[in-house]
Amino acid sequence: TNHDSGTVVLVGDKNKFDYIKTEEQFKKSLSSNYGVELGEWHYRHIKPKIFAEEYLGEVDCNPPADFKFHCVGGELAFVQYIYDRGSITKEKILDGKGCNLKINLDHDFQYDDEDYKISEEFIEAGRLAKELALGFKYLRVDIFIVGRKIYVGELTFFPKSGMYHGNGQKVLGDFLRFSRSSTKKLYR
Repeated sequence: TNHDSGTVVLVGDKNKFDYIKTEEQFKKSLSSNYGVELGEWHYRHIKPKIFAEEYLGEVDCNPPADFKFHCVGGELAFVQYIYDRGSITKEKILDGKGCNLKINLDHDFQYDDEDYKISEEFIEAGRLAKELALGFKYLRVDIFIVGRKIYVGELTFFPKSGMYHGNGQKVLGDFLRFSRSSTKKLYR
């Protein structure tokens, strides 16, 4: 659905798809007032809808790796690289040049301190993320790189409601230097 987080159903093989279970999941999501509980007020004003996107993975395989470009004021602060979803999900935190910063942001993912081999697509995805983030104090741009193709997944203003836990959040928080001179009143 377009107004929440986590209501995603991957359909690799339509013949094995559980329509009844999925219908119940979507009904629950469509009736939710997502965002109010977590302080993500901007979701409150979205008319809930179900939408479908092209499946990017292979049939009966894990989804493709996810590159989450965290940008401040149109500049890349760091990249959260998440992969092996569906088994033991792993995470690497990279700088804009693809160097592993050797810290963990999300405690739900297994930390991976191995180096990352940068590709032309990674560089282009970073350029695209910065362009999309122009005009925003903070924006996380989620990108999938499948083969040599780049797909934008979503744009996020409050990842995990700003509630990451673990050692990486303190270190990476220093990368998120943005002006606090203009703020919005709290939404209630």
